[in-house]
Amino acid sequence: FNSVYPQVAVDPNGNAAAIWFRYDVDGDIYSNVVVQSSYLPSGGSWTTPIDISAPGVRNPAELTAKIMLNESGNGLAIWTSSQNGSTFELQSSGSADLTQWDEEASTLDTSIYSYSIDTATNSIGDAFGIYMSYDSDSGDILINTTESRVGGINGGFWSNPIPISDNANNGFPVNKSVITSGTDCNAIAAWVSSDGSNNIIQAS
Repeated sequence: FNSVYPQVAVDPNGNAAAIWFRYDVDGDIYSNVVVQSSYLPSGGSWTTPIDISAPGVRNPAELTAKIMLNESGNGLAIWTSSQNGSTFELQSSGSADLTQWDEEASTLDTSIYSYSIDTATNSIGDAFGIYMSYDSDSGDILINTTESRVGGINGGFWSNPIPISDNANNGFPVNKSVITSGTDCNAIAAWVSSDGSNNIIQAS
């Protein structure tokens, strides 16, 4: 197996959790592409890695994973996957203690075009996500936002996505989106778009 693209989060108490993609590859054929996780308690050692996603078949270089922790030791992970090689699934899983994750990941969205996601969380555990998605009705590449919580009531349940982009060119040439939050429930997002001639930065 190969492992790539680690992401790490640390809570205020010094506990850490990491996620990454593990995969098999034969030539240019990818298989058993899963998200794995390991937990490092403060002053302890890393736990044995566990799978937190179902296996997919997409090159991990075209996928993204993010992880967030709160001060109570709860975790929330979100990632892109592909079961058929042609569409992306935006999936998420939560953990109460960072040693075990939801038995089955939830799917937030499915799209033929989704190369960028980003997340942010604040001190009270609100979680914010931004991601690219293809709208089959209009043919547009949209930038969507969604909200959740890390642990607690409604932890891991993401809101219905809300488009925040105002044009159809948000996937040109390659989307990159970022989001950050403050100490309250506010957040700001930015992404690369195009006016047809030049790349531009948009924000909301």
